[in-house]
Amino acid sequence: MPALCVRGWLATPGFGKVGKNLQLASGSRFPYNTGIEIGNNVYIANYCWLQGSGGIKIKDEVIIGPFVVISSNNHTKKNDSYRYGPPSRAQVIIGRGVWIGSHAVITPGITIGDGACVAAGAVVTMDVPPHTTVAGVPARMITKHAQEL
Repeated sequence: MPALCVRGWLATPGFGKVGKNLQLASGSRFPYNTGIEIGNNVYIANYCWLQGSGGIKIKDEVIIGPFVVISSNNHTKKNDSYRYGPPSRAQVIIGRGVWIGSHAVITPGITIGDGACVAAGAVVTMDVPPHTTVAGVPARMITKHAQEL
């Protein structure tokens, strides 16, 4: 759709790096967007929240479903309170050809391998091997895909 491409083009200057043909649906938020790198032919659906203070690297041909949260930052405790603890940051890497289903949550420091699928509603707290599908809370591998030639 032309509107998705135009929205992606208009958002491009704010990111750390963007490839060609970013398609961006409405309502998404990108705190610390200069820490976000996006490859070619990426689609980000409605109302996603990508927090880039620790760095997010999205490789080519990734599909991110609606209401997905990708955070590269986490809270820590100070004086028995999470309110004033210093942030903990760790880069998130999303491999080429990944599909992240709606309402999934990707936590800091995670790498999702090429060709993997994260099921809707999954909470990813460990790295995802290439060409697998993960689901659940916390996310666990449910299938291993044959790599296409």
